[in-house]
Amino acid sequence: MKPALFIFSIFSLCAIGLLFIFGISPIRGGYAPYIMFKKQVIAVAIGILLMFLVSRIPHELLRKISVPIFVICLIGTISTLFLGKGSAKRWIHFPGFSIQPVEFFKVAYIILFSNIISKVKEQIDIYGFMLFVLANIILTLPILIQPDYGNFIIIFTISTFLLFIKGVKIRYILSLLLPAIPAFVALIFISPYRIKRILAFLSPWEDPQGKGFQIIQSMISYSAGGIKGEGIGEGMQKLYFLPAAHTDFIISSIAEEIGLIGIAIIVLLFSIVTFIGFSAAKSIKEEFPKLLTAGLTFMIAIEVIINLFVSVGLLPAKGLPLPFVSYGGSSIVSSFIAAGIILQAITKD
Repeated sequence: MKPALFIFSIFSLCAIGLLFIFGISPIRGGYAPYIMFKKQVIAVAIGILLMFLVSRIPHELLRKISVPIFVICLIGTISTLFLGKGSAKRWIHFPGFSIQPVEFFKVAYIILFSNIISKVKEQIDIYGFMLFVLANIILTLPILIQPDYGNFIIIFTISTFLLFIKGVKIRYILSLLLPAIPAFVALIFISPYRIKRILAFLSPWEDPQGKGFQIIQSMISYSAGGIKGEGIGEGMQKLYFLPAAHTDFIISSIAEEIGLIGIAIIVLLFSIVTFIGFSAAKSIKEEFPKLLTAGLTFMIAIEVIINLFVSVGLLPAKGLPLPFVSYGGSSIVSSFIAAGIILQAITKD
């Protein structure tokens, strides 16, 4: 029952995403009106295939290959610093498509980190905790350099969550916040575009045509949709009013067309995925699969929460897609790979 409900929820989320990308594609597709929709369908098909293939890989095998998988993803992430274009070097471009390696890096990192801390048999003291924190910073440094502040924070949060599950004392984690807060503030102020995002978050109406434009348009989408929405295909914000209507802010487009009722359905589907994932992790006795399942489930959950909070102005914009829903092949495929690993645990529950 749980595997079927888990798969149904994910497929439903994908179907909703495809429906809205189909509506946006003729507007944002340029010379080939439905190219975006076609690419998304291909990504979903690849993702589904990989989900079922990965779900058959034993956790012990994942443990054994965790290092080479991570090294490959790390090389891919570092290569964006040399092959990427523009100020944000996050993609490797190929003819007809591009790859965002950090999406696969996150999954590989959780596999590796779960393997490492599962081998620690004694209680992790403050020195061990700080050693893990330092290792996290070093290994995720290429993401910070890209720069991809949002994914850097997500990976850092996931690794801290896994250490908490492992039994690290809360006071150790809280002690990390003392130096972390000023460090994060410093990272914001050394980058002009991050300052603009913070200012847009704090007071979007001071510059409605500039730095506050995107969040204001997102709020307009929610307001226009109301409870029931304007109707599927009837939304106006996708007509280049909302800049990232198919990626980071697709939830705002959905809110405009199917309203609060539609958003509630999406939140329910994600809640089912998260609940089943954490339930499976809780029931697993072996350390590695427990940490791995919990970490991947937490990754999906935290990305959903951040995406939703950003869309309603409760967090600064992070440039993070909504798992299984937003346009983007790398995000879709990596989310399905994570779902396949979680599915492996659910089938054993």
